[in-house]
Amino acid sequence: MSPLTPKQINSALSVAWLANALLLIGLIAATGICHAFRHETATSIAQESLISLRTLLYWVAIIMFPLTSLIRHILLHLNKTMPSSTENRLNLAKNRYAATVITTLCLIASIGAFGCILFLLGDGINTLYTFAALSALGLVLHRPKKNEFLFIFNALSDTGAP
Repeated sequence: MSPLTPKQINSALSVAWLANALLLIGLIAATGICHAFRHETATSIAQESLISLRTLLYWVAIIMFPLTSLIRHILLHLNKTMPSSTENRLNLAKNRYAATVITTLCLIASIGAFGCILFLLGDGINTLYTFAALSALGLVLHRPKKNEFLFIFNALSDTGAP
């Protein structure tokens, strides 16, 4: 087993970091678009319905944080135990880790969409910012991590992947 250089590790994590950056930029853009087009697209629904929907989406957001962490944990362990193909272990670890990170980032970034939906339905600016902040926090918590990638790479090395 040959150790990886920092350059190889950074290269392997580049796709995951790109996905993280794009989702963060998308979150910022969605928040800006909501501000810019609120008066043109805003609809007004009954206050009781809006409160019920807001409460439901807050509960979904609260549940998504530990659920996404659990999904990430499961995917990381599946990545190290799944049978390997003919790819070399660096590419295999890179692809598996990128898929894991992108999956968890997309799940947690969807919380930001909740705020946009509620804002465009007539809810206040605080709701938009709260959901955007929760989503941004999730993107930071589920960012690509070198030790997780190395965990997968080393596990594939121990199992005898090519």
